[in-house]
Amino acid sequence: MTAARLPLPVGLRLEAILSQGITREELILSLKKNQYNELVFRGGNETDLSYFFHYAESQPEECLSAVRDGYSFKFLTIRGLKNFLILKYGLRNGTDLEFHQTYIDRVRLKKKWLPEISSMITSLWTFTILQEDEEQESVLVRFESSTALQTAGS
Repeated sequence: MTAARLPLPVGLRLEAILSQGITREELILSLKKNQYNELVFRGGNETDLSYFFHYAESQPEECLSAVRDGYSFKFLTIRGLKNFLILKYGLRNGTDLEFHQTYIDRVRLKKKWLPEISSMITSLWTFTILQEDEEQESVLVRFESSTALQTAGS
């Protein structure tokens, strides 16, 4: 089964919702009922929920699949990638990553996150492991645009 492909704003809203303590199971139940008021009551941000549920009205199966099985982005800008890493993995700009105009450097990640990240950012971005810490099971990574790399290699 192919992972759902979400637009950048929808994927970021999904990550924001999940980072607010809402579980995947709670979100799926609310999506099936098409009601998010209970999630707001439980601490979810109404703006994020409203945006995600509005999109889900036109793409219900895609949204259910994204929550249940994961997703990738249809398109991902460098700022979108930075925001995704911050929301999904709780990273801090300046501490856990260095944002530059054309790449993101020295991103501190758990090694176990790499397969998931790789599947979600599609072929738009590549990452290079700069340093590994076996004891901490972490890595320092640089993210670069795949198209920039192709252009540089031409």
